[in-house]
Amino acid sequence: GRSISGIIQANYTLLNRYVLQGTLSVEGNSAMGKNHRIGYFPAGGFSWNAQNEPFLKDVQWIDEVKLRASVGQTGGAPSGLSYFGTFSAISPGYMDMSAVEPKSMQLNSLKWQTTTDFNIGGDFGFFKNRLRFTLDVYHRYTKDLLQKKVTIPSSTGYSQLAYFNSGKMENYGWEARADVVFIQNKDWRFSGYVNLSHNTNKITELPVNMAQDAYTMKNGAYASIVEANRPVGSFYGYRYLGVYQNTEATYARDASGAVMKDLKGNPIIMKNGQYTVYPGDAIYEDVNHDGVINQYDIVYLGNSNPILTGGAGLSLRWKDLTLSAFFYGNFGRKIINK
Repeated sequence: GRSISGIIQANYTLLNRYVLQGTLSVEGNSAMGKNHRIGYFPAGGFSWNAQNEPFLKDVQWIDEVKLRASVGQTGGAPSGLSYFGTFSAISPGYMDMSAVEPKSMQLNSLKWQTTTDFNIGGDFGFFKNRLRFTLDVYHRYTKDLLQKKVTIPSSTGYSQLAYFNSGKMENYGWEARADVVFIQNKDWRFSGYVNLSHNTNKITELPVNMAQDAYTMKNGAYASIVEANRPVGSFYGYRYLGVYQNTEATYARDASGAVMKDLKGNPIIMKNGQYTVYPGDAIYEDVNHDGVINQYDIVYLGNSNPILTGGAGLSLRWKDLTLSAFFYGNFGRKIINK
């Protein structure tokens, strides 16, 4: 495949304080359908260099106070010459004549996967930039997700599409960083930094070809489910409620909490799948109150995305010799206990 791109950019600065920026990215890719081969992705931003305002210009310990906001789009294309319709020979043909049949559909209307980013943030420098802060808050929308090898009804004359636009998702969060120089002179420099970030993602519209994995009830098995408005990387399973303490606790109960009974008036004992429970067994929530723990009782349990991701580092330099240490970690991350 072939691709070509170009960027048109314009900047305007007023009074060395207010900056406007506009960008238009033009992308062309031979993998796209002929109706959408060229993609146009605009972006714009504004920044305010407040340190140059008259009321801050003479404050000696302030080096930079920049506030900024931007919005922009980017595009994603499939790989290869995906839009072409192809044919293959039929052997044998009709009598002494050769024949062909269609193998893949021409995708003239295949679109670019488009991501729109909104960002606000700030850059701050103090004490001759020995103390710096950066903060960004963002919201990212992606639509027309490129789905590969999408199965379609055979009545169309084809079995699948090479690519198909379907599904939407979004990400939002924040990132922050602080840098500090503790010591700086002719021979020595001792500095450090800390950064923290948080990201939340969710699928806002499921792709039409999204197929859920078949679930088998057994220890250590978790359902593979993707739901709208849930994060990618979510866990699904049975909600654990403790341990059955006695025989009465094993009785199945309806939505009002009353013991369920069979036709003879005897209490119905709960079942985990096909197995009858006994005191000492684990209790799982009977979501639909049918007396059996099965796939209909699977619920959302959490996701593997950390609440907070962070890092830190120290750097000590003496002349041309540098010693560095880096740390990285995440917090609030849920894991599956198998």
